[in-house]
Amino acid sequence: MSTAEEIQAVALRGGPVTGPDGKRLGTLREVFLDGSSGLPSWALVALGRLRPAERFVPLDGAEVDGDTLHVPY
Repeated sequence: MSTAEEIQAVALRGGPVTGPDGKRLGTLREVFLDGSSGLPSWALVALGRLRPAERFVPLDGAEVDGDTLHVPY
C-alpha cells in the first residue's frame, strides 16, 4: 500500500481513482485515516458529472502511480 503522504498528495490535486480494470471511477476528494493506526483506510470519491455522487472506497491494497490512485475494488 502507498504511504499516507502519497495518497494525501493525490487528494490535494484532485487526482483520478481507477478500479482493478484500469477504468476511471472518479476523483479523489478526501482521505480518512484509521483512528488507532493513523493509516489511510477510506477514500471519498466523487463520481459522475451529470448526476454527481460521492462514494466511500476502502484503501486496503491501494497504490499511487503518479497522480492516480489505483484501488483493487
